[in-house]
Amino acid sequence: MKLSVCRKPGALKTGLVAAFLALGWGVREVQFAQAQGKRLANATVNSADVPATDAESDGKKVGRARVLLDGSTPSTQSMQVGRFTLSVGATPHPPHKHPEEELLIVTRGTGEVFCDGKTVAVKAGAVMYADPNIEHGIKNTGTNPLEFYWVKYVPAKQ
Repeated sequence: MKLSVCRKPGALKTGLVAAFLALGWGVREVQFAQAQGKRLANATVNSADVPATDAESDGKKVGRARVLLDGSTPSTQSMQVGRFTLSVGATPHPPHKHPEEELLIVTRGTGEVFCDGKTVAVKAGAVMYADPNIEHGIKNTGTNPLEFYWVKYVPAKQ
């Protein structure tokens, strides 16, 4: 018995195109869901409710850090907000630079902030802003712990 298969011209090509479109759409939906999973929720975070972790630099404990928010927002690709309690005489790390813009807000203690080639004495109420890839850092020069909040972000592509 001979079976005959009815083929419409281009049916295989159409089926392959549909399969590739479905696969592409599926991949896009997974990526979208993952991105939404990293999106910051509208919420209030109390710093005291976030566990602090020991922070080290060059193998020595330099303080305690808490990451309060970490994700994306409608106007950023990424944003991170944290609180750092810096030990007397310590720096969290040597001056550094990165692709994020950064704000640093001193809430307690005294120290020095290095930003874009300048060192400035700081105390509670001081705010530092650094453009992307500008070298910056902070050091506790006081006799008590220095506390600061940081906000790092990458604006969304327009």
